[in-house]
Amino acid sequence: MVFLFSFFMRLFIYILNILFFIIITPANSQCNGYESLCLKKYNEVAYLTTHNAYSSFEAGFYLPNQNFNITSQLNDGVRAFMLDVYSEDDQLVLYHGVSQLGSSLFSDVLNEFKFFIDNNPNEVITLILEDYSSIIELSDALFTSGIIEDLYEYDEVYGWPTLQDMIDLDKRIVLFSDNEVQNPPLWFNFIWEHAVETHFSNESIDDFSCNFNRGEAQNSLFILNHFITNFELVLGNLQLYNEQVEQVNSNPYFLNRVYECASEKDKFPNFITVDFYDVGDCLEVVNILNELPETSIKEIKVQNIIFPNPSKGIIHLNLADLGIASPIRITNIQGEEIKGGFIFEKTYNGFRLNLSSINKGYYFLHIGDYVSPFLLVD
Repeated sequence: MVFLFSFFMRLFIYILNILFFIIITPANSQCNGYESLCLKKYNEVAYLTTHNAYSSFEAGFYLPNQNFNITSQLNDGVRAFMLDVYSEDDQLVLYHGVSQLGSSLFSDVLNEFKFFIDNNPNEVITLILEDYSSIIELSDALFTSGIIEDLYEYDEVYGWPTLQDMIDLDKRIVLFSDNEVQNPPLWFNFIWEHAVETHFSNESIDDFSCNFNRGEAQNSLFILNHFITNFELVLGNLQLYNEQVEQVNSNPYFLNRVYECASEKDKFPNFITVDFYDVGDCLEVVNILNELPETSIKEIKVQNIIFPNPSKGIIHLNLADLGIASPIRITNIQGEEIKGGFIFEKTYNGFRLNLSSINKGYYFLHIGDYVSPFLLVD
C-alpha cells in the first residue's frame, strides 16, 4: 500500500508539473528561435558556431575568418563562438596567431554578448575559448562585463538541462575553455571533459574526415570542424579559396558531411563550426538538424542513404536503414539505365558503389521506391 501511495503521489505531481508548464508557458514561447527546442537538452541541440568569431572584415582584421562582427553574427543566428584569448599589457585581447593581423579587446566583445543576452531573454549562447589567460584574469573580465551572472553552472550529477530550464534560471551562457585549471569556479568548463572534435587543420576539401582529434568519444558534446585553413591559398589564389569556401559551406556537400560524420561516429553534431558563416547554407544545415523529430542518430542515418554527394567515384550506401532488399539501378538525367561500369561491394557497415569508370555528371540511384540524385565530379 505504501508503495502504491508513493507511486500515485509521484504520478500526481508529474501531471501537475505538466499542467503548470502548459499554463504558464506562452503559446509563442521560443528557445533559440524555435518552440521545438525548448524541451531539448543543451547537448541535443545543434548550434551554428563561428571559428575565430572575432576575426572579421567588419572588425578590421586582415585575412579574417568571418565577414561580419560579433553583433551581426548574433543577429544572424550564430549561437556559439570560438575565441582566442591572450593576456597582454594587463588586459585580455583576442587575436589569432599574431596580433599584427588584427585584434580586439576581450572586454568589448564581452559587452556585445552581454547586450545581446540582456535584450534576448529566450536565447542561449556558448563561448568556446582557446585560453591563454589566467583564471583570475578571466574571472575579472567576466565580472566587469556582468556576464558572470549569466553563466550556467554545470552539474555532473544531473547532466545538461533543457534550453527552457536555462531560460527559466536566466543562466543562458555556457563557457568552455581549453585551459585546464585546478579547482575552477562552477561556471568554468574544461572543454575536453565535455566535448570531442574532428580535426581542424584542413588545407583543402580533400582533407576533411570524421576522425576524432581532441576529447573522448564518450563525451556528451560533438564539435564538427568544417572549415579550410590555408593561408598560402588565400594569398596565392584568393578566387580559388573563395570557391572552396562556397563549396564547403553549401549543400549538398555540407549536409552530406554532417550526416556522414554523425552516422559514422553515432553522435549528434552540436557545434557546427565554420568560417564565413554567411556564405552557403550554414544556418540551413543547423536548422535541419534541429528540426529532426529527436536527436537519434537513426533519424540522421535514414536521410543519409547515400554519401558523399557529390562524389569523386566512390559512394557509400546505408541500405539497412531503408529496410528493403530491392535491386539497385542507376539512371542518367535522360532516364536511361546505366547497365555497366560500376562495381557493387559489401562493406562492414553497408555497401559501396565504385563508379569511377562512369562519366562525370548527374545520376539517379533507384532502390525500390527510393530515388536519390547524386553528382559525380572530378
